[in-house]
Amino acid sequence: MKILRIQGKNLASIAGEFDIDFTAAPLRSAGIFAICGPTGAGKSTILDAICLALFNNMPRTTGIEGTKMPDVGQEFIQQGDRRQILRRGTAEAMAAVEFIAVDGKSYRSVWRVWRANNKISGKLQPAELRVYPLGDPSPITTGISESENKLIQLIGLNYNQFTRTVLLAQNEFARFLKARKEEKAEVLEKLTGTEIYSVISNTVYSKTTAIRNEWKELSARMGNIRLLTQEEIETLQQQSAKLLKHEKALQQKNEEIQRKIRWIEQLEQINQSKSEAQATLSDAQKVQAEAQAQSVWLQQMESIESSRLFWIEKNECTTHLVSQTELLRQTEQALSDLNEKATQTLQSVERQKSLVNQYTTQYNKLKPELLEARRLDIGIVNARQVEQESRKTLTDLQDKIKVHQKIQDSRYSRILQQRELDDKLKEWFRKNRQHEQMCLNIKLIESFLDTAYTQRLQVIENQSLYTSTLQQLTVSRQQLELQRREIETSIQRHNDLLQLRQQQQISVNRFPISELRNRKEQLRLQRERLLQEITLTEKLDKTRQELRKRQDKLQQQQQNLQALKVRLTEYKKEIEIAEIKYTTIRHTLEQARLSVSENVVRLRAQLEENTPCPVCGSQSHPYAAHHPLADGLLETLEKEVRQHEAAYNRLKTENARLEAEHRYLGEVLPVLQNEKYESQEECEEICQQIKELNSDRSVSNGQNRINLREQLNISQKELESICLKENEWEQRQHQLETLQKELDKIQNQNNALQKTFQQTQEKVVGQATELSKLQEIIEGLKVQQNISLEKVAPFMHAPTWRQRWEDNYPDLKQELTTAAQKWQTKTLQSAENEKLLLQSVAEYEENQKNLESFRQSETEAAEALKKRSEETLSFIRKRARLLQGQTVDETERYWQELTERATQELETAIRQKEQLSGQSEQLKGKITQLRTTCDQYQKRLEKATRQLGEWLEKYNRTAPAQLTEATLISLLQVAPEKIREERERQNHLRDKVTTALATLREREKQLADHLQSPGRPDPQSESLSSLQRQYTALQEESERILQQKTEVLATLHTQEENQKQAATLKDTLDAKTKLLNQWSKLDDLIGSQSGYKFKEIAQGYTLDILLSYANIQLRELTSRYQLQRIPDELALQVIDHDLCDEARSVFSLSGGESFLISLALALGLSSFSSRNHFEENLFIDEGFGTLDSETLQIVMDHKAGRWESYPTYRN
Repeated sequence: MKILRIQGKNLASIAGEFDIDFTAAPLRSAGIFAICGPTGAGKSTILDAICLALFNNMPRTTGIEGTKMPDVGQEFIQQGDRRQILRRGTAEAMAAVEFIAVDGKSYRSVWRVWRANNKISGKLQPAELRVYPLGDPSPITTGISESENKLIQLIGLNYNQFTRTVLLAQNEFARFLKARKEEKAEVLEKLTGTEIYSVISNTVYSKTTAIRNEWKELSARMGNIRLLTQEEIETLQQQSAKLLKHEKALQQKNEEIQRKIRWIEQLEQINQSKSEAQATLSDAQKVQAEAQAQSVWLQQMESIESSRLFWIEKNECTTHLVSQTELLRQTEQALSDLNEKATQTLQSVERQKSLVNQYTTQYNKLKPELLEARRLDIGIVNARQVEQESRKTLTDLQDKIKVHQKIQDSRYSRILQQRELDDKLKEWFRKNRQHEQMCLNIKLIESFLDTAYTQRLQVIENQSLYTSTLQQLTVSRQQLELQRREIETSIQRHNDLLQLRQQQQISVNRFPISELRNRKEQLRLQRERLLQEITLTEKLDKTRQELRKRQDKLQQQQQNLQALKVRLTEYKKEIEIAEIKYTTIRHTLEQARLSVSENVVRLRAQLEENTPCPVCGSQSHPYAAHHPLADGLLETLEKEVRQHEAAYNRLKTENARLEAEHRYLGEVLPVLQNEKYESQEECEEICQQIKELNSDRSVSNGQNRINLREQLNISQKELESICLKENEWEQRQHQLETLQKELDKIQNQNNALQKTFQQTQEKVVGQATELSKLQEIIEGLKVQQNISLEKVAPFMHAPTWRQRWEDNYPDLKQELTTAAQKWQTKTLQSAENEKLLLQSVAEYEENQKNLESFRQSETEAAEALKKRSEETLSFIRKRARLLQGQTVDETERYWQELTERATQELETAIRQKEQLSGQSEQLKGKITQLRTTCDQYQKRLEKATRQLGEWLEKYNRTAPAQLTEATLISLLQVAPEKIREERERQNHLRDKVTTALATLREREKQLADHLQSPGRPDPQSESLSSLQRQYTALQEESERILQQKTEVLATLHTQEENQKQAATLKDTLDAKTKLLNQWSKLDDLIGSQSGYKFKEIAQGYTLDILLSYANIQLRELTSRYQLQRIPDELALQVIDHDLCDEARSVFSLSGGESFLISLALALGLSSFSSRNHFEENLFIDEGFGTLDSETLQIVMDHKAGRWESYPTYRN
């Protein structure tokens, strides 16, 4: 990496822009050179610009505390903020570096900062960092983070490495040379990057402490485990076998009693089901008896169904006869009205013919007058067109005269204004002649005033900084005292907490945590067993309920199968009846179709248009295509056929559904039987699981489940009590750990307070030195300010200008600039006004000539317009005497419209006459046809009435109850839907009675089977209550045996767990002991809580290596001195070979000697840090100007000889 160019603008004490180009002469050929200048001139600022442009950082702000400083207005800025390098009184700053990267390419890195709106009083904005390929305006990075990462990649160094190898900061090594041990370790850590060793030392200490605590905890747990003897184990095993044998005997007795209890319970259930079936049958038979009247009515409705066709025929004929008679009357009335209207139409035709002839004669008489009027109209149009053109010419000339006159007036007015302005400008120059030199030299004056104002701002800034530094010095001294007191308080707090931790450790060690955890494990196992037994018991109850449900479902399906058989028999009978009805009505429909085909269809097919009908004689045949009566009858019959066909199909569908359901039930019953057997087997399997889990406990006793719940609650309460005690132990343990953490925290705070105390002491000394420097800078700036103001005084004539400059220079500068701009503007305005005045006078004279020419043309155009107007008036008077003033087109259009209107009305009357004649013929044929239709309906009505009477007479001869015609009609008017609903209701009642009867028979069969089943108890000695008492007693005995067995098994299980736990803990403890020995050895070597032990060792080795590099540089500077480290210390001493190898303290060195030693250290660090990375630049920020001539010559000769081709830049 090689730096090619450094640029900056408004950085700290450097005003404006600066540019240092190492590729141009004379720097291009210089291997070594110095940057010279007085204190505060900005030499170190150039090196700050390099760091800002490359790393967004700079040495002078590294490690500074975040104290706030006042900025512009009410704003503040942190002391360590890099943006404070922006020069006071400026709005933007920039630092840029051009360099060759490690990849061999050239780049340009630019750092910028600015104030808001680019104003001096604006708020500081965030800094910006961009990287560009050299010569390319497009950046390859955008944000600061991206730019920083990219620059580290291009340079090959981070900021810390760069400041140790390429740029060596000011005074670091002089301070390092004479610092105390702790301070020297801190500086060495910063310079060489050995911070990691403190972290390693602290990590070793923390890891060792953690492993030691774990080892102590494992040892305590190992001692708390208690194991049984072999004799105790054998006794417990024998006791467990006896209890198991007793439990099996009790279980056999328990099962026998359960079987008898179940037999009695099933008997009660069957008796209850039988009673319910009897009640259901009685209710169904009662409802069926109550519906007997509706059943008789339904039979009567089905018996009169065959008369429905005659009744429908009679109703339809009556309805059609009435409607056709009314239509005949309306048609005859329409024919009378039509004849009267035809007479009126004939009279209208004659009248319209007379009007057409009259209008044609009058129009022929007007034709000569129309021709003359048209000729005069053309003459008037031409005359008016000529007159209009003459008038337009006159108007245009008048408009031009007005425009030119207006222009002439405005030009005259402008001439007067320009003359007036010229007089005012001459007067203004006469009054302000004294300020002419100031306005002409405004740039020079502004330059002097800007310089003076910048110096004044620097004075104010330094005065503010002086006051701020003085305040900070006072605050630092107060902080120093507070920090001393805080250190004493922190030490006292550490001792108190240490004593409290020892007391808490004793309390934790006395707590019986191992016994509590063993008992907790026993209770957990007991609770799991109880929960498992309760779950199995509940599962058994659910399975038994499912078994009973499946038995009931099996019985229900068997009853449904019997009921379906009955319904299938009834549906077969109904299907036979419906099939007979459907065949009969279909036969009637076919007969009706044949009748219509023989009598009507043949005659209609022979009818032709405009040919007389053989029946009515009409030549119009509107009903030739269809016969309403025949179609209505056929439609009714077809509807009846469809209804009977639908009923027949519905019955067949229902019968098929019932047969499918019958087959389905036949398949379902074996499945249900298998499910019943599966449920029984599942119950037996669950009972077996319960017996295996606890042979001393009954399976199906409700009291047993209650006892299980109580035992579970007791175990849960004891477990909660143990958990509370365990939580108490954990809380104490947590308090102990918290105390340890707080002790560590206070120790770290003490170390930090000690370090802060030392830093504050150094800060107080530095602030006092800075105050004296600021006082000198302020005095020098005031002298330079007075010199700049004296150079401005000859140009300023206002007596108060200097006071105004001090009060508000920006306003004064603005007024001076405005005055100069105004002088220049007035000068230009005067010259421009004279030029415009001459031009306006010439334009005024030219326009006056044009105006006179336009006025002469206006007079000639007025005379021509008068002549044209007289000719137009002559034509208009002649035309007014023709056609009564109307136009030719209007007159012709009027007579044409009259003639056309009369002709149209004549044609309309003729067409209306022809239409009325045709309508009359149609109505006559329609009347004849309607009379024939009425006669036919009358005959059909008489036939239907006769057939209905014959059917009623035949019915009354065989029926038990007589029917009148009115009664028959009222019955036939009942809706078919009501009949169908009643039929379905009667079928449902029959099905219900059949199902109830089948259910009762099934219950009686179940009762007989149950009484013959085995396991029947003795009714005298084994009642349900006595059996339940026996069952309860056995359950209590089983629970007692189970409890004893559980206690024995739990003790044995605890013994096994303790053995396993002891073996596991022993292995873990052995491994932890081995690991503790290893970490303890490492802790003894390098471990410490503060991290200082290993850091001191590593820094000793690092310092030795650094001194070896420094002595190489020191020998090339001078052979007199050699740097050494005091054994087992970080302190340094100097071997003086001219004084017989005397070991001199670094505090006995003179200024020149200290500089040489510090320079050797700086060059040694550069060699040490860059041993694996070659850099072509080295910047040393040290005070070469304070050296005597001999020492300076030694240094320069050494550098010139050693780095002839290595650019080295220094202050």
